[in-house]
Parts: sequence; structure tokens; C-alpha cells
Amino acid sequence: MKILSVGDLHGKSIWEKIDASQYDRVRFIGDLYDAPEYNLDEIHDNVLALVQWARNAGNVDFVIGNHDAHYFKWLEPVFREIRGTGFNEKQLYRAYHLYIENKDLFRVAYQEENYLWTHAGLSQSYYGFHIQPQVLDIMKTYSVSTLAEVLNIMWDINYSPLFVAPLSRGGNDVYGGPLWASQSDTIGDPLAGYHQIVGHTGITDIKHVQINLDTSITYIDCLNYSIGKFYELEL
Repeated sequence: MKILSVGDLHGKSIWEKIDASQYDRVRFIGDLYDAPEYNLDEIHDNVLALVQWARNAGNVDFVIGNHDAHYFKWLEPVFREIRGTGFNEKQLYRAYHLYIENKDLFRVAYQEENYLWTHAGLSQSYYGFHIQPQVLDIMKTYSVSTLAEVLNIMWDINYSPLFVAPLSRGGNDVYGGPLWASQSDTIGDPLAGYHQIVGHTGITDIKHVQINLDTSITYIDCLNYSIGKFYELEL
């Protein structure tokens, strides 16, 4: 299985260079919205075109980033917790409706074997402190077997710890969740037993950190510096 992972776009149209037919899956790591270098129309028109391209390709999906979540969750109580920098009320209505009309393309997490895609990643400390007991409960209650399925159910039910932001990102928690964790939260403490692919923290090039045979984390939010640098993975 050949998977192409694409870093945070923030309005960029670099995705137009991708030939989706060369991959089994093309996966965007989140943050389609919010960018100071583009106006609101340019950003939204880019997302509209991207979603239509994804529909036509049939093998493209999107991880939800924090800059997407604060539009997608605006009618929910958690909106007060996740509204971040870049949020613009003039973008709100149309971004929300794009999500509602295309919910099947968007997830907070994807998983293939023990490879896990989220926007910002999970640290072992966050997992143990915030969600470990609930993961087991949700697996039993909803008859699901993967962590990604659990995280997506947490998104659907607005489970508050999913949305926590760390102090390093202006939040109120020691440990950031999969929408908000900084590289400093995860690089020395990635969730054991998973190979994570994440964005969120801007870097100059793709960075892979191998902890052991079963645990690694790869940071791919490099499109501000390495235009057209995508991450290819074969499973």
C-alpha cells in the first residue's frame, strides 16, 4: 500500500501537482484554512477545488487540523475551547457548510496497521493522563478496535480532552491533544506502539524520529519552507 501524506496547506495550491493515481491513498494532514498571505476567498476557493479533486480521485482524505476544527465545531460547546489564531467569522459559515456537505472525507484520525495519522500527534503522557481509560470504554461500547476509530468517536461526541491545547500553544493544559500538541510535547514522548505521521509544527524539512521498531513519529509540516515536499510511505 502506497500512501502520500501532505503537510499543512494553509491555502496553498501545491496539491495541484499531485497525481493521485500513483498512490493507494493521498492524505492531507490538516489545516486547510487560515493563512495571512491569502485572502478569505482565495483560501476557500482553494479548499473547494481541493475537495472536488478529492471526490473525483476517490482515494483522497483529510485529517482535521486545529485551523479547520474551529470552523467545523462552531455550533458545539467545545468551540469556546478550540477557537485559535487565524479564525475569521467571515470564513465561518462557508467553511462549516463545506465540512457538513463532505463529512465523509474528514476525520480527526486515520490508521493503517499501527500507522496513525493525526494533525498534531499524541504523546504517551497525554494518552495516559487524558484518554486511556476512555479508549477502552469506547472500544467496548461502540465495538471498535482501533485507536483512530476511538479518536473519531471522541470527535463526534465532543469529548473535551480531545481538544486540549498545551501551554506551549497558549492553552491551559500541560499535555496537548491530537489537534494541538507541539513537537516539543511529542518528540521525546510519542505514543508507544505507533508510527505517527503529523503536521501542526512548522519545520524546514520532513523529520523522522525513530524510538524503536514499533514506535516513531514523522513531522511533515514543511510546506512553508520545502514547497512540494510530500511524505511517501509504503506499507
